[in-house]
Amino acid sequence: MKKNFLISFVVILLFPYFSFSTNQSTLSKVPRSVYEKRGNVYILYMDGTRTRITNQNSDTLPQLSNNKKFIVFLRNLTLPSIYNDDLDAREPKAIIYYDIESGSEKILARSCYSRDEKADKFSSTTIEDPNYVLCDFDNPRISADDKIIYFSSYSGVVGTGNTNYINIGTWEIHHFGFGGLVELRKDGTLELEVTYNLYAGKDNPRGRVWKTWLYNKKGKPIRLLDDYGTNPDMPPIIVPDKKGIIISLTAPEIVKRYRRNEVAADELLQNAKVNITGTVLDFDKEDNGDYTVTLKGNKEDSNVFISMKNNQNIKLMKGQVVTINGKVSGFLKDVIVIDGVIVK
Repeated sequence: MKKNFLISFVVILLFPYFSFSTNQSTLSKVPRSVYEKRGNVYILYMDGTRTRITNQNSDTLPQLSNNKKFIVFLRNLTLPSIYNDDLDAREPKAIIYYDIESGSEKILARSCYSRDEKADKFSSTTIEDPNYVLCDFDNPRISADDKIIYFSSYSGVVGTGNTNYINIGTWEIHHFGFGGLVELRKDGTLELEVTYNLYAGKDNPRGRVWKTWLYNKKGKPIRLLDDYGTNPDMPPIIVPDKKGIIISLTAPEIVKRYRRNEVAADELLQNAKVNITGTVLDFDKEDNGDYTVTLKGNKEDSNVFISMKNNQNIKLMKGQVVTINGKVSGFLKDVIVIDGVIVK
């Protein structure tokens, strides 16, 4: 009896020690954050300890997943000597997926060596277009649900970068939207910066304009955030205030204007109130409760994408003809309209 009592007494005394030790051991294995130092990636744990996980001296922009299970970062690769005399040669980069538990790496994508280079075996193309060449990787970001990796690239399309994404698990690469990735917001929307080359006439550049667009998770631009230029000699076009002026156009007409001359169309329509009549091609409700409507544009796969004003009880059907009043934001692949209100 005394022996059992002594054993129980010792266990009670030592339990807090073993419990504390176990908690400390568990705590030391939980990553708090990741960072880069001198081209290598480090994990900082909850208990304050840290571990270097790469030794390439060429890694940068590490991102820790929200579930603390993996890390994504960029690695600068060595340019093959055969490209030394190539004026269009690019510094190749790879997107690396690092599994924290196993300590293993996986190359998800490798950028091109040259802007003239065609698709290669390292999945440097997207499913949408096998000839889409990925160069100049930048700014990898992990979605809040840890299912998608977004990143910027240069595709060989003159005047603008692109944002792409990789599905974690299938590792497929897709094109998301035109414009370099600026920020991935907590609600899943993305800020993309699009570069526009402005021309006064044939081969007569008048400068560049950078526009930052807000995209929804489906790859549709929903709002223009910023519109600015960086060439002091060639400032962006200043659009006059068109408050109170209402222009009526059909969806095919407004698309035709933008495809024919985007600068002239912006001067006429940007920030103007426009009544747009067209056939409903798509009608959707965003995660935040807002509605979007796509009106059929023309045969060249350009349409009118409208973000509707809040607090509207909207009931539309595909194929329905409708007139919507809204403010024109600009043009990417589609004409973008905001603050839409159904007129009839």
